[in-house]
Amino acid sequence: MRRLINATILILAVVALASLSQNRLTQPESEVQATVNEETLLPVTTLRIGREAYTVEVAASPADQAQGLSDRPSMSRDQGMLFTFKESGRPSFWMKGMQFPLDFIWIRDGRVVEITPNVLPPAANTPSSELPTYSPNQMTDSVLELNAGEGKKFRLGDLVELVTTLTN
Repeated sequence: MRRLINATILILAVVALASLSQNRLTQPESEVQATVNEETLLPVTTLRIGREAYTVEVAASPADQAQGLSDRPSMSRDQGMLFTFKESGRPSFWMKGMQFPLDFIWIRDGRVVEITPNVLPPAANTPSSELPTYSPNQMTDSVLELNAGEGKKFRLGDLVELVTTLTN
């Protein structure tokens, strides 16, 4: 039974990562590495922007995107969450349930197109109806959430690429 579950998770990871290529993130000639975060069951890969590399969970489904990083107390400096979309658009994000500040790196066609720095978590007990939303000023096909301050390392136009190979 455990093998069946692991096989199912790996298949889901590969399918989710396949959506990344549809979203035009740049892939080097190697294949993309798909592992799974056993707590969240989200696919995990390595993503590079310029000289910086991050281990990112991939939130491709609407349910995973709605949950995002909510309810986590913190995240390592070298980690992040990548939201991928089937079509380009101007998605809206909020910080419901967030406990630490983030930078939003808005991506289109494998390039940084906008950065929203230092998005703060809401005050305790803020009603959902009063939470601000954050959207890019232009079309994007992916959004990378990183710890606040990480966005200072990037410039508009920086290449965003997946960098590792598929393993089991």
